[in-house]
Amino acid sequence: AKRLQIPTVLHVRELLAPDDMLVNMFGETPSAIVNKVLSTSDFVIANSEATHHVYRKAGRSFRLYNCVDTNHFDLLNHVEPGRLKVGIISSNHPDKGITAFVNLAKLARTRRSGVQFFVIGPQTDYISELQQQAGEEAGPENLHFIGYTADPLEAIRQVNVVVSFSLFAESFGRSIAEAMAARRPVIGYPSGALPELIRHNRDGFLIPRLDYAKA
Repeated sequence: AKRLQIPTVLHVRELLAPDDMLVNMFGETPSAIVNKVLSTSDFVIANSEATHHVYRKAGRSFRLYNCVDTNHFDLLNHVEPGRLKVGIISSNHPDKGITAFVNLAKLARTRRSGVQFFVIGPQTDYISELQQQAGEEAGPENLHFIGYTADPLEAIRQVNVVVSFSLFAESFGRSIAEAMAARRPVIGYPSGALPELIRHNRDGFLIPRLDYAKA
């Protein structure tokens, strides 16, 4: 495109820090990666203000939030008496914070007997290891691994509350946005773009990073 003098537009939807795994894939420092992105693109479209802050290009960068079909996700949030269902919906990689979610379930077992926890996502090696550990510990009966659901709507339909415990900063947080569209309260860390989505004490709760007990 440069050789043909064709303008280039880059859609940016990843934050590099503190995502060491993503940075290592590029093999360069975060600042070097950002500089390369900006030097090789005429225009930048970022999927959140947090992303735009990193990749801002004077007069040539713009924020365009990811979209959620609010009509598609408009669901009633029916709570079974005495049984609140809390879910985490993710790709189930270690950096998605599933371990913190499992620890939260263990904590809630002794404090909130009516709360059930659901891990929704593909069966990865990491999930198999967590399930094995839970089995060896006679894991909490309030914790359920229910596998991958192709339609996000059906995943959200199974729970009343959705949380995000990602160890890296989310550049947007699609599962959180979809859950909010489906009238589900949400819980997440005040990092990345989540503070742009979640109004604390109104749409859900922002808790200190890694302090899952606050949930």
